[in-house]
Amino acid sequence: MDSIFNFKPADWVPIKDRELLDRLAKMTAEEIEQHPNPDVRIKILSGFGSVVMADKFMGIKESYEQNKKFSTIFGNPNPNTHMVLAELINTH
Repeated sequence: MDSIFNFKPADWVPIKDRELLDRLAKMTAEEIEQHPNPDVRIKILSGFGSVVMADKFMGIKESYEQNKKFSTIFGNPNPNTHMVLAELINTH
């Protein structure tokens, strides 16, 4: 079955330029990480789950230590990452 997926941005997406969107979709991670402004550093992480969990843990830990509120969004439970976060919370 030959079918071509024709992406159409949602109404709320500000960029509608199809040529630009196609070019961006074809960019490699290495190309995305390059930026003409030397003050802008972009890093594509392939396994970002541990970074996200570490960030959540530090936010929870700092909020406890500083007696401040902490808000975050937890997506659909993923035992491979959320169990690690629970272990960190329970041991530190």
